[in-house]
Formats: sequence, C-alpha cells, structure tokens
Amino acid sequence: MNRLFLRIYLPVALSLLGTVVLTSFLTFRVAPERARTLYAGNLMELREWVIDHPGASPGEILAKGDSLGLGEVRVVPFEGPRPGLQPPMPRPGRMFLPGLPVEAGFLVEVPLMPRGREIFTRAAAWGFVAILLGATAVSLFASLAPLRARLAGLRKAVLQLGAGDLSARVPARENGDILDSLGVTFNSMAARISDLVGSHQELLGSVAHELRTPLARMRFALEMLRESGGAPDARIEAMERDISALDSLLAELLAFNRLGRSSPGESEEVDLSALAREAAEAEGFTHPGKIVEVRGSGSLYGERALIQRAVSNLVRNGLQNCRSRVEVSIEGEGPAPRIEVSDDGPGFDASLSGRIGRPFVKSPSSSGTGLGLATVERIAQLCGGSVTYGRSALGGAMVKLVLPRGDGIRGASPA
Repeated sequence: MNRLFLRIYLPVALSLLGTVVLTSFLTFRVAPERARTLYAGNLMELREWVIDHPGASPGEILAKGDSLGLGEVRVVPFEGPRPGLQPPMPRPGRMFLPGLPVEAGFLVEVPLMPRGREIFTRAAAWGFVAILLGATAVSLFASLAPLRARLAGLRKAVLQLGAGDLSARVPARENGDILDSLGVTFNSMAARISDLVGSHQELLGSVAHELRTPLARMRFALEMLRESGGAPDARIEAMERDISALDSLLAELLAFNRLGRSSPGESEEVDLSALAREAAEAEGFTHPGKIVEVRGSGSLYGERALIQRAVSNLVRNGLQNCRSRVEVSIEGEGPAPRIEVSDDGPGFDASLSGRIGRPFVKSPSSSGTGLGLATVERIAQLCGGSVTYGRSALGGAMVKLVLPRGDGIRGASPA
C-alpha cells in the first residue's frame, strides 16, 4: 500500500515543489528585473511626450502617466533656480523626471520603482496557476500511466477467466504493492478454480468411462439370456432400452467432458448445407415418419467435426421434440453464417427460461439426455459463436447457431 502511495504522491509532491521553486525564481528574479526595464522605458516615453507637448496641462500629464502605468504622478511648479530659493525636493521614494527643460515651468514627480501590481500582474497570477495545474497534470499522468496499464491487464485476465480461459494469469510480485497483492490473489484463485474444474472433469470422465464396462457386461448377459431360447420377456426389452439410454447418456457425457478440455483443431472449409443434409439423413433414420427439410446454403472455415456435432445435436433435439416436421434454415450471408433449426413441437417449457443450454437441463417431457444443447453451447463458445433460443414460425422451439465465417470463405445466398 505504501509503495503504491509513493508512486502516486511522490511525483505530485515533486511537481509541486518544482512549481514553487520555479515560481519563486520568476517572482523574485525575473519579474522584478523585467518590471524595472519596462518602467525605465515608460519613464523615457513620458519624458519624450512632455518635451514634445510643451503646452500640455498638468491633467494631461497625469493622464499620460497613468496610461503608462507609472503610478501616482505629480506635477510640481518650478520656474528654474533663483538666488536664495531652495529648489523643491521629491517626496521619499520618488524622483523628478530627469531631462525636462527648465522652460517647461514645472517638474514631474514619479515613483522610483514600479508598483507591486506592475510586477505581479493578473497575467502573472494566471500563469502561476497554469504552471501549477500543468505540472500536477503531467506528474499525475506519468505516475498513473503504469497503474492504468496494470489495471487493464488485470481486467483482461478477469474477462478471460470469466470466458472460460482457466490459464489466464497476471504478472505479479510476491512482495510488491497492493496491485501486486491483488494479482497474486487473482492468480491463486484462478489456479484453484483450474484445479477444481480439472479434477471435476477428470473424475466425471473416469466415472463415465468406468460405468461403460459393467453396462457392456449387462448388455452381453441380456443377449445371452435372449439367445437361450426362452420366451420373449417385456422386462428384458425394458432393461435393454434402459441400458441403451444409459449408454447414450455416458457417450454424451464423455463427449461433453472432452469438449471442456479441448480447443478447436485444424480448420477447413465446411459446406453447411451438405453438413445439415447429412445430419438430417443420419438422425432421421431413427425417427421414421418425421420430415427434416433443409433450406439455404453457405459455408465457413472451421473444424468440421465440431460443427458436425453441433448441427447433428440440433437436428436430433428437433426430431425428439417435434410432432412431424423439422426445418433447418441456413443463412450464409455476412461475416457470421447462421444455422436455425425449428420444429412444430410444444416448444421450450416456460419454467426453463434462462436455463436452456445448461448441462442436464431439459423439460419433463423430453426423452433426451439434457446434454445436446449444452454441447452445442460449448462448441459455439470454442468457435467464438453464439446460440439463441426462441419460438419458431411452426409453433415449436427455435434454436439459432451463429458461427464466425473464418478467412477466405464467401457465403451463398439462401435458397
């Protein structure tokens, strides 16, 4: 804390001290000398004016002296030296203007030195204020610039951590100032979060993987029981359906967990229309009687496997919840192609508002695992895109996936 205060207040104090020293020098050395020079020039100008205007009245002489800033000027009648008469003497601190001809009939009394207000003018006061403010502003800017840079770095690291980059750190010294202490605390917190998330993902992956082994044994035992020649049993069929659902859940869980610890791989040009038609054909095989229509075209530059998984999940989600129809609309114009999947089902449950896309969040009537849209959200995050939800024109749910186009790819107009 003390070091931070010194970095801020010490430059300010030094700038104020420098301003006082500079002002004192200008006040007691430069300004008086300049004022004396100007005053001598004004006296010479007044003398030349009096000589050039021999008929000038005392009032005119006083007005001229006042216009030159000579202070209190007094005209003393004097017709020249006379025997037995003492010539007039100027008052203390004053003198008679030298060089006037005797024929003028008067002497002009002026101050010996310029008045204080001639030295400390209003301009000088404003100059002092300007110097003081300028020096303070420069010192504050110079002292706060490094602090602003460090705070900007801390803010950037916080935003990166909030966006899911668990490797975000800030440079900080152990025994530094309060910003270093804040950076050390942030790094410790980020490391702790990274360890917790990593251990959680590792545990989740290990459990999901280990569960697949007993599931495989159970499936094998059921197959052996079915092949033993016994009569078909509805209970065996129900057990097989449950095992298949659990196996599907574990597969989705493992895929979702891997996405949390990976980044997009090698990019290539991806034809979104062809990708959507492949997903419609593959997912529609398990939903006979339901129609998947693909409209529009476009392409982008990205990892094909990630985008294919996202589109397949969207189509599968639509088929699981629709009554008879799913529409996939592709808009390839602009820097961010959009893939919109709509269905004619009941739509999203109102109780899920604000929670759609989170892991294991699904409507009570849904037959899915609750990880399909969560996987789409994570893929969009990895690719720098976004996912929005709403109601479709068909009356059901609508999910829009927006992904950045990438380099060198041009979209096609929607069909």
